[in-house]
Amino acid sequence: MGAEVLETISKDREEFSRYFHYLKAEIDRDSQRIHAHRTGIEQGMAKGIEQGMAKGIEQGMAKGIEQGKAEMARNLLANGISPDIIAKSAGLSVEQVRSMMN
Repeated sequence: MGAEVLETISKDREEFSRYFHYLKAEIDRDSQRIHAHRTGIEQGMAKGIEQGMAKGIEQGMAKGIEQGKAEMARNLLANGISPDIIAKSAGLSVEQVRSMMN
């Protein structure tokens, strides 16, 4: 079939022009599909990175808060404050505070 098409379009400039424009349109459509696909992938990756960073920041902040509570509890214990008072003030369990006494 390719040879027949080539023979036909090589004899007729108008037919050649139509075929050329047809092929160009096909290539343009394929290029648009590829671009849309790549753009979708890039947007998906950017969204995933953004979500991952947000989750990491959230986890880091939670860990920092817990470390701050533990440090405050150890300091208060070192200053003779009751584990019960520390637990209520820091939002920790009495067991957590007592485990810091060691």
